[in-house]
Amino acid sequence: MLSAVLSFNGKRSAIFNGRVVTGGSVIGAYTIDSVLEDGVRYRYANSMHELHLAHPSTTFKKPAVGPARVASGVEP
Repeated sequence: MLSAVLSFNGKRSAIFNGRVVTGGSVIGAYTIDSVLEDGVRYRYANSMHELHLAHPSTTFKKPAVGPARVASGVEP
């Protein structure tokens, strides 16, 4: 499971199966080949695979601004 891709001083790392990894890291039967901009390339069972972060299909909207609330019986 890929949770995040991090970049610091031009070097990438990722959180893969709950552990921080870089190219060359070995996590159980997985060997991380490289950390991509949005995922990882890894070797598992003698095959190369890529796993990418999910991109949200919805966009966040700014909340509507309503009138200021005041205490009952007080005019603004």
